[in-house]
Amino acid sequence: MSASTSPQHLTTPTVICGARCCPPRHAAPALEGEAKKDLAQEAAQQTEEKLDKIEPPRVETFQPKKLGEVAAKFGIAAAKLKAAEDELTRLYAEKLQRDGRVSTLKS
Repeated sequence: MSASTSPQHLTTPTVICGARCCPPRHAAPALEGEAKKDLAQEAAQQTEEKLDKIEPPRVETFQPKKLGEVAAKFGIAAAKLKAAEDELTRLYAEKLQRDGRVSTLKS
């Protein structure tokens, strides 16, 4: 046995590399007739035909009749909420000032 073909030199990485890098010595014989068709292409075409038959769902746009009225009421409620938060902030500030004056008088 020569050094290049001895079992010690045919390690797994070299065999894998050789399998990936070297082209086959003999090409596979060409198939004739119907067998030459690409099976993946046929399957893709059949799948596409099946998908074309499926009708997509119809989405109806839903818009309430009183949308404008509801939006106006929401805007009014949001404004009232903001006013209430501002009033609470003002009352807390007054309480802090009052507590400060009371502590000054007590000391």
